Amino acid sequence: MKKLLALDQGEYIGGAELFFSDLLARLSSDFEIHLVTGLNKAYQDRYKNTSIELHELVMPALRPMGVSTYKKYRTAQRLLANVIDVIQPDVMISNTVRTHLLASGLANERKIPLVWMAHDRTFPKMMLRLFLPSPQVIVSCSAFVQSYYQQYFGKTKKIDYQVLYPFGLDETWPEVDFSKKEKCIGMVGKFIPWKGHDLFIEMAHQIHQRYPDYRFELIGDAYLGNAESEAFFKKCQSLIVERGLSEVFQIKTDIKDVLPHVARWQVLVHASKQAEPLGRVILEGMAMGAAVVASDLGGPKEIVRHQENGVVAKPSVSSLVQALDFYLSDVDRMGQMAQSAQKEVFQNYQWSKMAASFEQLIEKV
Repeated sequence: MKKLLALDQGEYIGGAELFFSDLLARLSSDFEIHLVTGLNKAYQDRYKNTSIELHELVMPALRPMGVSTYKKYRTAQRLLANVIDVIQPDVMISNTVRTHLLASGLANERKIPLVWMAHDRTFPKMMLRLFLPSPQVIVSCSAFVQSYYQQYFGKTKKIDYQVLYPFGLDETWPEVDFSKKEKCIGMVGKFIPWKGHDLFIEMAHQIHQRYPDYRFELIGDAYLGNAESEAFFKKCQSLIVERGLSEVFQIKTDIKDVLPHVARWQVLVHASKQAEPLGRVILEGMAMGAAVVASDLGGPKEIVRHQENGVVAKPSVSSLVQALDFYLSDVDRMGQMAQSAQKEVFQNYQWSKMAASFEQLIEKV
């Protein structure tokens, strides 16, 4: 039985954490799986009904950089070394930049194969070459993210590069009837300025004038304690009022499961102003039978084929309005595209296939 030691601080539960926990829980019982994670009970609870053994370890944030941070990092690394030496894993899997940093040197010293799960392009460029000869495998959430690592590692060391889109469906996933959907256009995402909530509101203002029977929903929260995020949330609330949308526009916060809400929408809009690593919410929208509009920056272009399984738009008000007008001017066409995209997601993103693919990768390491 192969021993796997996975690492994820689990400080926040975002798309990377959701995918990693779902993936580990679906791996074969042929693996003995251990997870080193932080003190977030909500994240730990995701492993409650699994055979995965948890090991608590506080993994310090990398900023602010300084002597105090370095000391905390070295302490965490020593504690992690003790866990590794007790478990003696055959393979280590790190799921975040923080865990890549903690695990790489220890895995290299002990000659344990290391797999990085790469969910974004935030790993500091200046530091990448310091981590040779680790890792042996980099599993990226998109070709867009993969290209970032290939740029710095590709010519220096042979690394097995793989792409695994971080989204899966069980075979019993229900098909959604588009004809029963509400006339509602929605967006999902934490309130960060580059996510484009303000673009969505401005778009809603223009679409409401053309299609007055449509309503609009934003699902998301501000990051508590993040001044920029909290200020942006308030700005968006004020903008809805200023544009006269109070009667047709709703912001929904503290939503634990967004999928039932997305299932009601005819259209899901993704309006990021910066390149997204992938845009998991786009796949969620497709799975719930919504027609999707996706920003043309970064990973989303790997999922959405313009005017085939969705619409690609520049992150501007005029482009988003044009995309919505394409859909709403022909609802039958919109419904056909949405149902076709849903079937495509069912075929290509089944958990059973994804787990099997990942198991084969681990076996080869």
